Amino acid sequence: ESRLFFSPHCVDTKWFAARATDEARTVLRARLGIAPEAKVALFAGKLVPFKRPLDLIAAAGLLRTQGYELSILIAGAGPLEREMTEAARDAGVVMHSLGFCNQTEMPAAYAAADVLVLPSDGRETWGLVANEALACGRPVVATDVGGTHEIVNANNGLLIAPRDAQVLADAASTGSQAERGRATRIYGEALLRAKPKDRYWLLEWFRVDEDPTPEALAPSKPTRRCSRPGPDAIAALYAVSWLHRLTEPRRSF
Repeated sequence: ESRLFFSPHCVDTKWFAARATDEARTVLRARLGIAPEAKVALFAGKLVPFKRPLDLIAAAGLLRTQGYELSILIAGAGPLEREMTEAARDAGVVMHSLGFCNQTEMPAAYAAADVLVLPSDGRETWGLVANEALACGRPVVATDVGGTHEIVNANNGLLIAPRDAQVLADAASTGSQAERGRATRIYGEALLRAKPKDRYWLLEWFRVDEDPTPEALAPSKPTRRCSRPGPDAIAALYAVSWLHRLTEPRRSF
């Protein structure tokens, strides 16, 4: 074991971020007939049993019975395609299928969605689509298997147990008051922990700027009257950025 070292999977985050634009979102949604205000969960990957895409359809069906409409966007192909189509029809779930997508097509798929859902069972080794979705500014709901716990946390998504449609349904409804409350609590706790200069930095931030940007979230970004913030202040801004994604999905960071 002394000769082993941690080497996480990664993607070209700048490449994905540059292409997951509001224009790409609008164009793909218009092509698929998805309303601008519709909530959309994306499944990206092969349609095979261990990735459990049928769980997402079951979750969307449960949400529908609870009065919450969640459309599904599928970027992938595989042996479960026909079964998924039938399951979505039987549950009254709106499902849009893009079929197999090469990498150049994926940023638009992430942009068109409001959340990526990765419901795989324990045979998933990592799930690079989570990296890609985060690079595109989309929160991730993933089962806690493989390497998802290395990149998905309370600031950018949710980790859940596999094979539980109700838990997946609750997590996939990204506009819930519970999630907004958690983001607000993260911000409040970070504000309390922050040093006096960082508290002033945070309060000044929300007076000057309303929407955090990639550059603004960088630790070296100065404010008008404050020195650069400490880690607690940065953590708070990430929490607020997550809150923005829940309330206005088209915003990204």
